[in-house]
Amino acid sequence: MKNDLTCGLVRDLLPGYVEGLTGAETNEAVERHLSACPDCTALRAELAAPVEEPPAGTDREVDYLKGLRRRTRRRVAAAVAGTLLALVLGVGVWARFIGVEADREHMSWSMGYDEEDDTLSLTVFTNWQHWAYRGWQAERRGSELHITARRVYTLMQDDRRMKDTYPLNGVDTVYLAGEVLWQDGVSIHSGTLDAYAARTPYMGSITALSQVAEALHLDYVGLFTNELQSAAEPYRWTIVFEQERLPESLPGLDERMERKAVAILALVENLGEVAWRCTTADGEVVEQVVDVEQADWLLQQYAADYARAEGEDLDLPGVKECGSRLSRFQQLCDVTGALEVW
Repeated sequence: MKNDLTCGLVRDLLPGYVEGLTGAETNEAVERHLSACPDCTALRAELAAPVEEPPAGTDREVDYLKGLRRRTRRRVAAAVAGTLLALVLGVGVWARFIGVEADREHMSWSMGYDEEDDTLSLTVFTNWQHWAYRGWQAERRGSELHITARRVYTLMQDDRRMKDTYPLNGVDTVYLAGEVLWQDGVSIHSGTLDAYAARTPYMGSITALSQVAEALHLDYVGLFTNELQSAAEPYRWTIVFEQERLPESLPGLDERMERKAVAILALVENLGEVAWRCTTADGEVVEQVVDVEQADWLLQQYAADYARAEGEDLDLPGVKECGSRLSRFQQLCDVTGALEVW
């Protein structure tokens, strides 16, 4: 009989043939093909081979491995959770008991000097609700007293204030959190520190002069450009206001600028004159100049006015000497109001 099945058809039929699922006619056709085709015969033998049973205990080993993986995952999860908990606790301990070195940015304070006992009483508050200061230390360094602390986290309202009294005994400068708080019996304000930090020995650097102008809030007086005369002494810094000003506004401008000119001459060591210029609505160019001699005279007038208003006499030296000592520069700012924004 003709062998009418191809290898492809036989291979499709072999699984059913081996399982006894094909009919008699199909079986005869398959067997005729197998009798002449060794490849398909080999495939039938492979399909008919008995399936090996898994070794005894294999299921238990698989279960053991699955359990081991589950336990390992639990241990890793527990380790991660423990690490996170330790980290959280560590941060909490650090924030509550260690903290960071305190600075003046978040502080408010009040103080008083007892000249008879030569002591300084100081009360410090924090401006943040949940910060406090701890670990206060006072270290004497020559004629300086440095008061430091650490800033920590707190939930206690009463924990946000420090009050103490410090004997001075020859101390002339007191630092709080790295910045001068008191010098020569004078309280030093933060704005004065910023202005004093802008001091420069030379007037030739426009960058340095811009820092002086910023510290004295000249931009609040009006927009301006700068002209520098540094070819010969007296060296002059001319501030040229850009906007037009009515004639009746000039006295107010001159008064403000005179006060600021005194502070400028104190902060720029080799500067001899401060001038300012503006153009009125009528097109008139108006310029005023204050030199060192005039500034010294103005400073004494301001000090006399301050004494009458505040009942406190201030014996101030010349402008240039006031620029050489922070406490004197603070007094200069007190009597001139040079740091006012206006």
